[in-house]
Amino acid sequence: MYIWKLLRVSFVLFFLTSLVYASTYFSYPGFHVSPEGLMLTNWEISGPAIGPSPQLNHPVGKPVEATFTLTNVTDQPLLLNKMYVACRYSPKAEETGKVVSKDFGFLQNVLLEPGASKTLHASLVLNKVGSWRFWPSYEVGGKKGPLRWHDFIVRVEAHLSTANFSGGRQVLGGPFISPDGLKISNFILSTPKNPKVGAFAVVDYDITNVSGKPITLAPDGLYVSARANLPTVIEDFGFKSLQKITLKPGQTLHVHAGRKMDKPGLWFFWAGYKILGGNTVPFKWHDLDVDVQQ
Repeated sequence: MYIWKLLRVSFVLFFLTSLVYASTYFSYPGFHVSPEGLMLTNWEISGPAIGPSPQLNHPVGKPVEATFTLTNVTDQPLLLNKMYVACRYSPKAEETGKVVSKDFGFLQNVLLEPGASKTLHASLVLNKVGSWRFWPSYEVGGKKGPLRWHDFIVRVEAHLSTANFSGGRQVLGGPFISPDGLKISNFILSTPKNPKVGAFAVVDYDITNVSGKPITLAPDGLYVSARANLPTVIEDFGFKSLQKITLKPGQTLHVHAGRKMDKPGLWFFWAGYKILGGNTVPFKWHDLDVDVQQ
């Protein structure tokens, strides 16, 4: 009787947990042995985000759950001064800005006999928009474990994504003004409904200089920025001019460009620019997204 009650309670707890943490962002089952003889298994990050690529639109103010196991595969006892999840936060989606340590889930003085294991479970509220990088970590004899050991990045957004991943005509009216004084408005992404590989995406937007002074863009400095299956593949297209462009105060240019979506996965599109000798548009700046099927 007791066993059945225990099973029912376990099922309820599992069900409630699955409602809160609906998505596994990253899972590494193992096995990888560090130079100190610690074997990593069951490394996993999960959270509440939804969508075709949930790790890219984690909502601000919500926690992630992290877990991993370390096993001593040497023939000597190992004392872990610390066992924790290493975390680095950057306000920019690509780590070009200030990076801040946000390590969490510390276990102190963990003694592992040969063949023994220890599992860490920890959570952290991601309270700022930007890029959060996680990896399992430890300290033995004052020496830290491997840097960025099977690391994973979570992109935190201001809200849960409400993008129409199935395609069609999507509109971001704006305006959105960058720190450089460039205003983007009337951003439109047009694709077929439920697009497949080979379908075309067409993007339109207006860019206006609202800075009060001339702004010169680099050659090929006005375009549509795109990413397919973040974070590695660059798919920018629709470059406005091979010559540098100077926008006078109050001047507006219209960008209209299209390209074939030649691989499956989640595609991100946003207005892109590069100022001559200066900044590029913020990464994933008010993007519109579509899921492309094989």
